[in-house]
Amino acid sequence: MRTHLLFLALCLIVASPALAGDGGKEDAYDGWVRLGGNRVAVHWADGDSFQFRSGARKGKETRLIGFNTLESYGPVHRWGEWTGRELWALSKKAGRFAAKREWECFANGKRDAYDRLLVDCPELRRHMLRRGLAHLFAYDDPADPAEIQLQKKARIDEMGMWAKGLPEVIVTAAHSAGGGSSGRMRIVHARTGETEMVGHRTELKICDELCHGDKWTGSCMLFVPYKLRYDPAKKPVCIQGEPPAE
Repeated sequence: MRTHLLFLALCLIVASPALAGDGGKEDAYDGWVRLGGNRVAVHWADGDSFQFRSGARKGKETRLIGFNTLESYGPVHRWGEWTGRELWALSKKAGRFAAKREWECFANGKRDAYDRLLVDCPELRRHMLRRGLAHLFAYDDPADPAEIQLQKKARIDEMGMWAKGLPEVIVTAAHSAGGGSSGRMRIVHARTGETEMVGHRTELKICDELCHGDKWTGSCMLFVPYKLRYDPAKKPVCIQGEPPAE
């Protein structure tokens, strides 16, 4: 009887989404949200997007609004005293954190340029910002002043991504110049979350680093085209491997 109870207890531990969110395996990103009054199973690709695992939208992708987590496909970010691989580990931590709890979320049917459903999860966003697991991303509307203060407090306390540097701008997308056309990079102003597209004339090779600003006030990002990021057979060397253990 005791053996049977122990077996059941172990099964519950393995199956629990809250506890699974503490692990480092891919299935650690499975969790739940409440959307439109319904409890929905989701898989967190990272801390700011998920895929539906149940319901009428099963298999569909989303993008959460108002904040941005670091890219989780490789060690592509760098600023201050951080190495790219250290920030990569932090991006994985954001995904695990999102999966640890059930969040109340809202959607009005709007989609982004990649046809992902735009979703608002206010409580998750605030927790992410306060812990330095994400930064403000005010793409369409200005950031909430209260959330600007949350991020300011995280920066002062050197939480999460702010522990080894306080950049004024964060590069979140890099596109190469070439064929007579100028390149572009998207930067996010760290104090306000305001986003901006900035032109440049650098023709980038795969895994080249594109920077904006100096070591202490700016940041850098590796150039890796989207089509090479997720296919193991095509991944360039600069994004292969695993992030360091926390």
